[in-house]
Amino acid sequence: MSHEVQGSADRPCESRVLGKIDDVAEFVDVYRLLNAEDYAAVWVRIREWLEKYPDSADAHIIAGEATMEESDEDPATEGGEDAAFKRALGYLERAIELAPKHADAWSELAKVYFAMGRYQDSYEAAGTGVEALRFRESYLEDDYVYDNVGAQLYCTAALAAHRGGRPDLASACLDRAKQEFPDQITCIGPAEAEILRK
Repeated sequence: MSHEVQGSADRPCESRVLGKIDDVAEFVDVYRLLNAEDYAAVWVRIREWLEKYPDSADAHIIAGEATMEESDEDPATEGGEDAAFKRALGYLERAIELAPKHADAWSELAKVYFAMGRYQDSYEAAGTGVEALRFRESYLEDDYVYDNVGAQLYCTAALAAHRGGRPDLASACLDRAKQEFPDQITCIGPAEAEILRK
């Protein structure tokens, strides 16, 4: 089976509102808990948000991200890796349905596809996310978050192209990440290291 990625570096894919979580401190606290791997507390918050804000793309994005991070820590969690992928995809597809211009939703979806080995889908989702960056939906209004998500999108596209047998696209995407988001070395460095290993 061929995993070759199709597309271009300048326009990785064709183009294809939002319930916000209003309390920024609450939002930041959930990411603090997520980074501390306190998944029980994270899921209490996520369930509360999904109940309170069922049409919040932000809540669904965090649920998808938490699902993947928790499965990275414990692949046996609730049905294993395949079940985690399906749950994460469900949350992220709902987020995109609610807010198709939310670049972080596309970024997280691209990461899930990448983890599944679906490199073309990962590349295309990352490309759609790059196109969506200009809308600066929700928390992407913050410059630091915008730069972080932008770099992640280009790096995911670069890695998907690399693993999909397109080193030319991988290099072009990585160059764009370095050009547009030069301060995001924590994302760019590991992607560049993998691509240079060939």
